[in-house]
Parts: sequence; C-alpha cells; structure tokens
Amino acid sequence: MILLAHLLLLSQGTPKLEFLAALPTAAPGAEIVSVQAATRRAVLTHSETGQLELFDLADPARPRSTKVLALGLAKGEEMTSIALPPSGDYALAAVKANGERVPGRLVAVSLADGKILASFPCGVGPDSVAISSDGKHALVANEAEEFDDNDGGDDSSAPGSLTHVR
Repeated sequence: MILLAHLLLLSQGTPKLEFLAALPTAAPGAEIVSVQAATRRAVLTHSETGQLELFDLADPARPRSTKVLALGLAKGEEMTSIALPPSGDYALAAVKANGERVPGRLVAVSLADGKILASFPCGVGPDSVAISSDGKHALVANEAEEFDDNDGGDDSSAPGSLTHVR
C-alpha cells in the first residue's frame, strides 16, 4: 500500500503535509519508490517478489498502476533500491546478492517491456542508487552490512564502497 501526501509550502516558508490517499499495490513488500516529475511516472519496488510496479502520475491525486515487471532475480537476491533517470524510460535497480561478502549488481530495466538492458557489478550490499540530473551517471552506495561469522569468530564485514556507472 502507498500513502500519498501533498507537500504545501505556506507563505511563511513552513511546509505542511496534506494526506491525499492510501493506494493498494499489486504485490506485497512495497518498499522503495522513485518519482520522475518530467514524465509524471513513478516506480515502486516489491522486495518480496522482485517486481517493479509502474505508476502514472498524470493526475497526482489519483495515480494509477500501469504495469508490473518481474526482474527475474536469482534465489536469495533482493532488490534494495530503484531510481528513474530524467528520461523515465528505464529504471536502475540495486540488487543485493545471496551470501556474505558477495558483490551485488545494478540492473537497468526497460519500463516499456521489462527487458534487462544491462547489468553492472557493484560492491557488497548495494543499498541505494541515485542518477545524475543529466542521466549520464549513477552512483550506488554499497553498505556491506553482512558479517562473515564463518571464520572462527572474526565477525567482520566487507568494506563499504561506492560504485560509479556511466
């Protein structure tokens, strides 16, 4: 379920949130949303199913779900973030790998048909993806929060990192 709110900036500069609606989603595990204002679209991740749900925001008070796309994640993989570029024709999804200290990946997926356009290796535990305003660069924050506890008591994690894709 998605809760919609409208942010109003009053003349004094004090922001005020106004509740608009609560919307059901197509699958469980609604987690991360990315909005592309120029195209009036949003994409939502369903972490439990490895799916993306695309929304039409032409009427912000009444967004509508237009399609659900499956990323075809491998067993144990988890989609942890999503971002839309300025063009809004594809999305970049951060995918955490199955296993400790295993590098994840960044997946570019077409919003028209759900086809995987590209896949890029990332560091361990990719958790957040952002795209530059010109759409030419993406950065992925790799948390590396997983601890390797199979090495005789040394509960250490891989170093965090930043992945740059262009």
